[in-house]
Amino acid sequence: MAGIYLAFESPAMNESPKNFGISHLLEHMICEATDDIDETYDENCVHTNAYTGKEEVVFHMTGLSDRVGMFRDDYVKRILSYEPVEKDFLKQKPIVTQELNDWFDDNFKSTYTNYLSKQHGFITSIGTREALAAITFDDVVDFKKKYFSAPSKIIVADKSDFDIDCPTATTIPADINHHQSINTDSEINLKSVGMIAGSAPIDENKDDYNLRMIVKMLGYGLKSPLYQKLREQESLCYWVACFDQYIHNKNIVLVCTSAAMDNVQKIQDGIFEILYHPERYLTKERYNLMLNNSLALIKVREQYKHELDYLNAYFDKDTISLKKNLDKINYDDMMDYYMNHLHPSKRNWNFTNQQELYK
Repeated sequence: MAGIYLAFESPAMNESPKNFGISHLLEHMICEATDDIDETYDENCVHTNAYTGKEEVVFHMTGLSDRVGMFRDDYVKRILSYEPVEKDFLKQKPIVTQELNDWFDDNFKSTYTNYLSKQHGFITSIGTREALAAITFDDVVDFKKKYFSAPSKIIVADKSDFDIDCPTATTIPADINHHQSINTDSEINLKSVGMIAGSAPIDENKDDYNLRMIVKMLGYGLKSPLYQKLREQESLCYWVACFDQYIHNKNIVLVCTSAAMDNVQKIQDGIFEILYHPERYLTKERYNLMLNNSLALIKVREQYKHELDYLNAYFDKDTISLKKNLDKINYDDMMDYYMNHLHPSKRNWNFTNQQELYK
């Protein structure tokens, strides 16, 4: 298996309230560059796709190494030489709008997106309805020229892993736009309401890899404290997730789930029971288990460099990457990090739900 990834870092970071979502729209349009050869890709079981994150837009091709090798150079040329045409704009704008509709009709995605916007002024790459509706073809042409002229990286994941030299893209702006936009289009289903507990932003530190380990200890697997407490012991929800989010040059930690409105207070109490008592839930035994998990995950990623999981590790910030800091991490320092940066007595946490965000 092999993969090739064309990464444009920073486009969405350069968006403003006038064009939130334009990077995502351009991602869809640029994918039209392979329209005439897609059946040939299908015939050879070569998969192409793309995604837009807040800090990068990535186009990728994966498949068997010999088949990817047949099309790789042509694929790169197609993506990099694409120029917007109005036909693609008129086709993809309604599709992206429907994707936004579907996004906000999902109780977790709408809660998560509205939470980041309302609490942190952070607009995700899905954009806003008002901005997307106002984007014109000329806007797309101008934005493409500014931020999609050259990729930051072309990453080849094959038997011999190497990078192709290419120009560096526009740098990420120092001042990132803060903007609040709450989408209240979808009705709230009280039988399944999205809920989020979030930490106050944490300034970047050189030892933020401890935060990544804490997140894993809290939420990874069927034996995680959050899963055991909220689902297995108290039967309050079906799923619960914990992850870190890097926004406005700071880190936040989120605990997310969805459940009936009747369970909101019990879920809040359960989450904060765990957060307030790390000595009970973030044990050394749990730490050692997640350390072994991290070592195994690194080996898995080395075997499957064609997968997006590998790409996510590639873009991981050095300060928060477990892979790059395994020789530094230890249980005592991690617990000190937790007490200084995440414990509710030191770090403000808020808990909200989909219904409250709509107010």
